[in-house]
Amino acid sequence: MEFSFTVKGHENILGTHDATLEFTKDTELTKRGNCIIGVDADFDSSSIQDFIKTNKKRKILVEISSGKEQDSFVCFINSSFKSNSQLVFRKSDFISERTFGINAAKSSLELDRKLMESIKASGAEITLKPIKHKCIIFDFDNTLEEFENSKSKGELAVAKEISKKYGHDEKEVKKLLENVDNEFTTKGLEKKDITLYDRIKWYHEYAKRNKIDIPESEIKKLVKIYWETINKEITAISGAHELLTSLKKAGYILAMLTDSDGAKKIKTDRIEKLRLEKYFELIVTGDDTQTTKPDEKNLKYLLDQLNKNRKDDDLIKFEECISIGDKPPADLMPCKPLGITTIWFKYGRWKTIITEKPQYVDFEAKKLAEAGRIIEQL
Repeated sequence: MEFSFTVKGHENILGTHDATLEFTKDTELTKRGNCIIGVDADFDSSSIQDFIKTNKKRKILVEISSGKEQDSFVCFINSSFKSNSQLVFRKSDFISERTFGINAAKSSLELDRKLMESIKASGAEITLKPIKHKCIIFDFDNTLEEFENSKSKGELAVAKEISKKYGHDEKEVKKLLENVDNEFTTKGLEKKDITLYDRIKWYHEYAKRNKIDIPESEIKKLVKIYWETINKEITAISGAHELLTSLKKAGYILAMLTDSDGAKKIKTDRIEKLRLEKYFELIVTGDDTQTTKPDEKNLKYLLDQLNKNRKDDDLIKFEECISIGDKPPADLMPCKPLGITTIWFKYGRWKTIITEKPQYVDFEAKKLAEAGRIIEQL
């Protein structure tokens, strides 16, 4: 069931609010109402309530068209909406009687500017469309694979090798290796530079800071020790196989998007060891895109690949996807502007680094089974 209504334009429409947007039945508007992008709305309150009852708390697509200009965004319905004269959409999850949509992907400021000028002059038609999710995009490290503990053991194995060969204190070596790891990972996130995830660079940096000469052959040996140790230690996160099995059985298309570890085979070997590859239609690593999260190029590449052999009726749209990951700035932040529903799997160190739910996170889950229940409700 879709629902449409129209609004008229007004000379004082600005559309410059960075958190909300609103359609109102009021006919007058001052420039203080910078979130309002349409006046004299003709929506019928009873029809709006019927739409809410039919779709409950579902995700919807809001399409706005004015002349040749158009834009759209997604949000979730607030089932306690009761206003007869205003429809307010918020980027946050704040709820009031006037709030029709929460966790909106866009505010009035983020709508196309040519569209805003057209609405101002000629009004617009707004269509609300319920969305059915088709595809679930998973991160890998610390979302499906327990990586922190195995990584720590890998770093310890490298520290022991360096300590034995160069006489450095084992604990100090491990501490410095962890520092280099954190620094290079953070830089990779900021600069979207895939080469910063290559452990060869990390160990060269360790040698540089300690003013020692470690031959390239020894560096490669350390990298081999690191990954061989991790591959021995890795386990799937509790509930991973059960969740993937149930989602597959429910008919969802499953895809994986994960950063590079320096070479694609390093990542795929671990995925295969955990017997996870069988669930996924597509697995994309940073080696395929030559960039890192949070570059949205990764998501666009993934969707292009999923749709490569699909017919028009079966094409997957961003708003029909759900993304699940443990590192919000990398896994989830780029999803929201594209209309992808986001679930923060609060596992590992990022649950302590980020203490408040970011605005781009739609839902939180402490266990994979909880993420599964959230998906069922959507």
